Formats: sequence, structure tokens, C-alpha cells
Amino acid sequence: MRHRATLYFIRDGELLLIHRYRDGREYFTTIGGGVEAGETAVSAAIREGKEETGLDFELGELLWERPFLDQYEHAFLVTTFSGTPTLGGPEMLEQSENNRYILEWHPLDDLPDSIILQPTDEQLREITAVIS
Repeated sequence: MRHRATLYFIRDGELLLIHRYRDGREYFTTIGGGVEAGETAVSAAIREGKEETGLDFELGELLWERPFLDQYEHAFLVTTFSGTPTLGGPEMLEQSENNRYILEWHPLDDLPDSIILQPTDEQLREITAVIS
């Protein structure tokens, strides 16, 4: 089973998401990606966070670990960071008219329905409790 490190960047009650347009489909995904051979979930989270956001950040607490679809997710909270989110890494290199990645902030209480790896209501309550 593939392991994935997911990062929940939170600021002022908003979650940073990647708005995706790919081959005519539109959806949202959380920051993160696959844990590569020889990596831990923590090191993958740090690598993916830096590649996909360009932010300087401190990896926060592990929120949960769960099987999800065909993956096993390791989710981390990030509330301490600086800079302006700027896409980089492989996602930036793969940008094209039919394959776009756009970083956007969305209110936690009004997340888009089409989020891949969306937290459950219970997990959103966990995030809210941690940042309150």
C-alpha cells in the first residue's frame, strides 16, 4: 500500500489547498504526496511541503494516520510558517494548459466538496480543537 504524507497548512481558520485542473476535470487536493523509498512520513511531509508551497515551516503534530482509498495517509498540522505560498517542485514543472496547480486558501467551515483526501467531519473537529 502506498503511503502519503499530507500537510494541513492552517491560517486564520483557512486551509491551504491545491486547486487542480487536469484533462477537463476540476478538483482540490491537500498539500502532500507519496512517501518515497527510504523516507519516513516526516521527511516526506517536509519535502512535499517545501516543494508544493515554497513556505518556510515547522511541521506540527501528527493529526492522524488512516487507510484512505488505495493509500495510507499520515496527516500533519502546520500552523507556523512564513512566506507566500508559491508552487515549485515537480508540480511546477508539469504545469500546462491541461494540467494546472493553483494554491488557494479556503475557510475550514466551507471546504469544497471535491477535495481529494478530504478530512472527515470528526477530523476537522480535531484540527479545530488543536488550533483553538
